[in-house]
Amino acid sequence: SISSSAGAVSVRTTASSSSIAANRVIKHLPYLESIPWSRGTLGQDHVLFWSNDEVETLLEGSVAYDDAILIRDTVDRAVESLGEFVVPVVRSVREELRGDGASRISTTTTAGEDDASDEADIRMRLERAVRAAFVITLSRSF
Repeated sequence: SISSSAGAVSVRTTASSSSIAANRVIKHLPYLESIPWSRGTLGQDHVLFWSNDEVETLLEGSVAYDDAILIRDTVDRAVESLGEFVVPVVRSVREELRGDGASRISTTTTAGEDDASDEADIRMRLERAVRAAFVITLSRSF
């Protein structure tokens, strides 16, 4: 149950929600209630894994909003910069591994479409890896 008194909020947990019953005062309950508590990508939840809509809905107008936007923009620039170097290398390695092209997944697409699809896949995987690396680094930087 939740009750408030003189600006402080008291939360009493029950045995069903916690193995240890406790009576605590939570100073920043509105902030805590704004945080999505389900685990996201890689079993973590971080602003870098949120959609743009989630950032706008949950953080706009808060003191964390500008920092969240800055972090997300920094990661976007890192992905873009790394993509200039990583995508051609990965594409080249994939082409070597394919050999004569017999292992291509779809035979109904043209080479140009296949290359575009391949590049999109590389960029998507690169973005996921870079975001995860930033989350790991930022979550341990305190």
